[in-house]
Amino acid sequence: MLYFVDATHHYNEEFVQKCGGKITDVWLFDVRLLVHCCELTPSYEMEYFDSVPWEHEDDDEKREELDEMLTAANEASGQSPIQYFQWRGHLRSLTTELDQKNVPKVWDYKTTPFVMEAMTPDPEMWQELKNDQDGDVRQAQIEYMREMREYLQGNAPY
Repeated sequence: MLYFVDATHHYNEEFVQKCGGKITDVWLFDVRLLVHCCELTPSYEMEYFDSVPWEHEDDDEKREELDEMLTAANEASGQSPIQYFQWRGHLRSLTTELDQKNVPKVWDYKTTPFVMEAMTPDPEMWQELKNDQDGDVRQAQIEYMREMREYLQGNAPY
C-alpha cells in the first residue's frame, strides 16, 4: 500500500506556494505485516518513497526543478527512510479488510489523500519471494518492497 501524509509544515511558505499550497509525503508499506517496536501497539514499517507537490507543472522544466528542490530538501532534512506508524485509529480503519475494498489503485492523491493500493503480490509471487529468501518472511517482505519501489519509479524489469 501507499500511505499519503500531509508534509506541508516541513517546508517554508514560499516553496509550499510554488507546489500548489500542499506537499504530500508518500510512504510504501506491506499492509499484511504488523511489527512491534518496543511497545505493545503494533505498527507498520513504512519506507519513504517520495514527496509530491499538490500541483504538477505542465512545463517539464518547472516540474523537474520542483522535484529536484523537493529531493534536495528531503536529503538535507536527514529524515529516516524507514519509519514506524502505529496501527490504531485512522490508520487502522484505513487498512482493515472492509475498507480495503474501496482502496483505489490509481495514482490520484488529490482524491485519495490517505491510502492507495500499490501492487499486492499474488500467492504464487509471494511464495516465490519466500522461497528465494529460504523461507524468511521478513527478507521476502524487504525484497518485495525493493521491487515495488522500482516498479513505482518506472524501473520494473517487466
